[in-house]
Amino acid sequence: MRKLFLLLFCLAAPSWANQLDPVLVNDQPEHNTLSVSPEARRSELFVESRSVGVLDVESIEDGHVANQEDLFKRTPGVWVANQNGGDDVFLSIRGSGLSTTSFGRGIVSYQDGVPLSRLDNGTTNQLIDPLSYRYVEVYRGASALTLGASALGGAINYVSETGRTAPGIRLRTELGDYGWRANRITLGGKKGNMDGYLSLSQSDYRGYRDHSSQYNKRASGNFGVLFDNGIENRTYFSSDDAQLELPGSIRRDRLEDDSQEAGAFNKSFDTDRNWRAIRLANRTLIPLAGDQQLVASVFYNRTNLDHLPTPFVGIIDNSSESIGGAVDYRKHWSKGHTLLAGLRYSYGHDDNTRFQHAQNGKQKGNQFLEDVFRVKQVEAYAEQQWQVSDRWRVALGAQWVESERSLDDLQASVPPLCSNCPFFPQPSGEAVDDSYTVDMGGFSPKLGLSFTPLAGQTLFVQVAQSIGMPSGSELGAQPVPGLRLDQQEATTIELGWRGVGDVLDWDMVLYHANVEDELLNIEVNDVTALFNSPTDTIHQGLEAGITWRLPGKEKVALQTVYNWSDFTFDDDPIYGDSQLPGIPEHTIFTALQWRPSAQVLVEPNLRYVSGYPLTYTNSGGRYWETAGYSVWGLRLSREFNNGLKVYFDGRNLGDKVYASTGSISTAPALASPFNPNPVASVTPGIGRSLYVGAEYRL
Repeated sequence: MRKLFLLLFCLAAPSWANQLDPVLVNDQPEHNTLSVSPEARRSELFVESRSVGVLDVESIEDGHVANQEDLFKRTPGVWVANQNGGDDVFLSIRGSGLSTTSFGRGIVSYQDGVPLSRLDNGTTNQLIDPLSYRYVEVYRGASALTLGASALGGAINYVSETGRTAPGIRLRTELGDYGWRANRITLGGKKGNMDGYLSLSQSDYRGYRDHSSQYNKRASGNFGVLFDNGIENRTYFSSDDAQLELPGSIRRDRLEDDSQEAGAFNKSFDTDRNWRAIRLANRTLIPLAGDQQLVASVFYNRTNLDHLPTPFVGIIDNSSESIGGAVDYRKHWSKGHTLLAGLRYSYGHDDNTRFQHAQNGKQKGNQFLEDVFRVKQVEAYAEQQWQVSDRWRVALGAQWVESERSLDDLQASVPPLCSNCPFFPQPSGEAVDDSYTVDMGGFSPKLGLSFTPLAGQTLFVQVAQSIGMPSGSELGAQPVPGLRLDQQEATTIELGWRGVGDVLDWDMVLYHANVEDELLNIEVNDVTALFNSPTDTIHQGLEAGITWRLPGKEKVALQTVYNWSDFTFDDDPIYGDSQLPGIPEHTIFTALQWRPSAQVLVEPNLRYVSGYPLTYTNSGGRYWETAGYSVWGLRLSREFNNGLKVYFDGRNLGDKVYASTGSISTAPALASPFNPNPVASVTPGIGRSLYVGAEYRL
């Protein structure tokens, strides 16, 4: 707590900003439309007692944008690490999902306010197409209540372009190191009360590391109708085909010698992860008298996963479907009061099969697992905000979720090893019925207070609870008989200050979360697996950013984002107050933007990441931790009057060798005849890479 109180002094002077773009405060934000502009969203959220950022995708389009790291490395409160140069990223907000690096547990994702995540938890980051969106809202922690989410990390809402916001034709092409090629075409337009938008893209990547190529084909868009009576209806669709080779991790002591090598198993057995997904959604906005509105939505998601193969897990062949619907009611009063209330029902099922793998990895041997996981979920949420005076605003909200999760184990027996399958590292199974039904959920309240000390500034405090539930696959894994995973719960208090000015825009949030039953890969009864922490953990930190413009020189701006992430055990009998491994305590991203004219951008940038332990005991020395690093880059762009824009983006220009992520252990492993010199495993970051691209708008 001492570090937390020391940082309270930072609240005495404006020093950080939430946005890389200036925030415009508008007294009359947009309400009655499904396509609210990013400026209107910033204005509406500016006075509220919540930690939230709005990232305009257009602000990063004049550079290489391939995955969520390119989106969120400039966003306060978010830790994002590209693991292999492609779409595989580790995304965490306030330490969410520390024990998983691919599926974003603890963050609920939406597209245009409609669920995009798996219903049982997590997001398939590989399927996010950053350039198909207009802007992205990042709700950190309990601020996600406005979307009906209750999770430690919060929620991300990806807001689509439409034919009204992006009319015309846009062509984009890009080439880069390690075989990177990407092409995109978007078409948008309106006629009368109708509009439509379509985005088609394709990318190829040979890969920085051995066995790290990927191939993506994506299509998305929407069609909208605005009726004379103000009713607006919009239908959304997307289709993804993403194929990704997985190079895996390497020994920590091999990082400096050859950061481009692949893990021995991954290369010899051709490990990869292939997704195919389709999504359909529809939203209807119905304006009512007295500045009220109803928004009804329905959605359907289907994904297929072909995962070849994982050590001791085998070849995974899964398909999942989810459907749902929601109704949101909103009311705005002339005095500034607002009310939001919503109800959402969703149902999903996953059909899971696994197979032994043949010697080459791609051939399926005998099936050893078959089950069906089902989830039924009801979410109700409401938030009332009162503008009690010109300067004071009070918010009271709550979310209630009931989630029934069940598994039907359909595999009656464990087959023998297939004739052409290697003995190692095949999965092992037991002829036991792992079927279960559990009910999870609960009530999560929130109280917030905001104050306007001066025009263009907001101070706020927020206290809230959150719930995080394990996924279906995690619930099904019971390495200790009789021990069932429980949901994790957290109580968070936040203090924030944001403001806009002629020279400085800033946003600072200080938070402290007490987490009960956090889901961690720790050791229980001599078994290491995902368990609930037997003692509380603490997640606290500072999320800060600044946009500083040189006085009298608006063409020069210094933009900085700083995150302090102090995640620890709280007097655990085994781990004491050790730091939770896997996420750096300090990260900085800073960029100096110079615009000699409105059509030219010159931006040198720097990212610093501190080292962090890879064991819960925080012991073992340099080969059981990552080293801190700094990487710098340069972005240049030139826009012409005929609609053509060209750009150059250089990454890691110093060719720094570093670990992007690392595998977590409870403690340093002991030497054995099979491994006489044990060290941690890490995923190397990408070396020096250069990209050039062009975009043409008709």
